Amino acid sequence: MSKQGNGESGGGARTYTGKMTYVEFLDKSPMTPFHWLLVIGVSLAQFLDGIDYMALAYALPMVIKDFKLNPTQAGLLGTATNFGLLLGSLFFSLLSGRFGRRPVFLSVVLTYAIGTGLCAIAPSYEWLLVFRFIAGIGIGAEFPVVVAYLAEYAPVKHRHWIIPTSTIMYPLGWIAASFLAVWLVPKHGWRIIFWIGVSPALMALFIYQFMPESVRYLLVRGKTEEAGRIVRRLADKYGMSDTELVPPLSAPGKKSGDEVGLRGQLSALRRSFGPLMAMSAICFMYFVQSYGLGVWLPTLFVKQGFTLLKSFWFSTFTVIAQPFAITLATWQQQRFQRKVALLMQIFIGSAFFILFGLSFELRMPGEVTVAARFLSILLGAGFAPILLTMCAEVFPTNCRSLGTGIVLGFGRVGAMAGPFAIGLFLSLGSQIHDIVYGLCAPMLLLSIAVILVIKGDPRGKTLEETIKK
Repeated sequence: MSKQGNGESGGGARTYTGKMTYVEFLDKSPMTPFHWLLVIGVSLAQFLDGIDYMALAYALPMVIKDFKLNPTQAGLLGTATNFGLLLGSLFFSLLSGRFGRRPVFLSVVLTYAIGTGLCAIAPSYEWLLVFRFIAGIGIGAEFPVVVAYLAEYAPVKHRHWIIPTSTIMYPLGWIAASFLAVWLVPKHGWRIIFWIGVSPALMALFIYQFMPESVRYLLVRGKTEEAGRIVRRLADKYGMSDTELVPPLSAPGKKSGDEVGLRGQLSALRRSFGPLMAMSAICFMYFVQSYGLGVWLPTLFVKQGFTLLKSFWFSTFTVIAQPFAITLATWQQQRFQRKVALLMQIFIGSAFFILFGLSFELRMPGEVTVAARFLSILLGAGFAPILLTMCAEVFPTNCRSLGTGIVLGFGRVGAMAGPFAIGLFLSLGSQIHDIVYGLCAPMLLLSIAVILVIKGDPRGKTLEETIKK
């Protein structure tokens, strides 16, 4: 790709000459308004997704009162949400590989918006259970679809931050939900927080208007002409009208859909079986640790002698570390190999997590406990966006969503199992520090397994180059 010396056009756009394939255009493109629009739009969707996910937590006390629920019934609402997350992660990611990123993303947004809106008008506990399950399906499906879509449009030199950036907004949605709940729920009741959760439906207009289908997906599907129209439109719009754009030599002709059907996606996944299993296992253990401990943390602080209000503030303080952890991880995974950055996150985060356990065992001051947990999140929670970036680079286009969905599906199982497992061990007399130490060991071993099964350094390489064996 060659630049014209006098190729500056109105508005600062750059004009390029020469011949490029559609994929080269995507990989070598500068950051254009189109890319920024995608990042902002997807990040907003993740932010609203985070609000939707936490809506139940802040509505639950009043839901229990209105519907006269016992603890088991209340717990089932959370289980229904997580079960929906699991099914959504698997089902919609499979559909994304079969029917395309754009229509499935549109369906995902509408699913969790409609499910949350139905929660706002639920006439009974039973209906709320069903509606929360529906919302969970949409919430769980978004990550694998978004990871594939962003990865397939991101220029190579910006991929390391474009994929994780949207994940920063998810925990920010949690924080926003807490403030909205404090501000609105006491005055307007629990249904108001679910009405706010309908707002993602507006994202459907954004997706329809501004988000074209993934060019890489269209090429795999054999829809070369449609892919060409999209890249031509983008090139003309952003000052590259003199660039000749041609299909890749490997672009297939029209296909029956076998390659993007279930059999084709599973066949492609088998070629990445080792990384798939290693990343799925480590994602399972991470979610057991983070979600399990997240549920029990306020209770553990109360057992340490703190008031309930203070325990809530301590727990909120640890959540605030999440966006900063993702920012740090984004820098690490470009400065170091992805798998090395992941190893650093797990080992350094585990060191402070062990200190967190020691603070209980040695009955250290509560401030030490909170600081240790904060640092374990700040220096270790960036593991998740690094793992998502690795998923985008390990799995081929026709199974990128499905592979990511399976990895996150194992994580969802861990999220369901974690609170129950920690509660079970506590009821059997286990001390929290013993549980903490027990959770660290598998994470450390699995991180080494990931290092061994994932080969090469994807930095500076195209998605097609990263999946070559």
